[in-house]
Amino acid sequence: MDISENLKGMKQVTFKYGETKYSLGRALAHNEMLNALATYMDTYLLNEREIEALEQFQRIIRDDLEIEETNVQTLMNELDELLR
Repeated sequence: MDISENLKGMKQVTFKYGETKYSLGRALAHNEMLNALATYMDTYLLNEREIEALEQFQRIIRDDLEIEETNVQTLMNELDELLR
């Protein structure tokens, strides 16, 4: 294996690592949003419409979080393949 192939492989690993860290950061941010929203809902007395709206918002965030978790897992698997 020559140096240029080594560098190309290292570049792929570096990019995949960066993508994985970015996706993980997004997942963590979605989780923090869910926690903050739950705290807000527990702390303040809300009327029924506000509660319904915030619960809908929670569902949207939760759906996005599931997508991000899948993205992280996919990227981690791809990174593992590159490191073999």
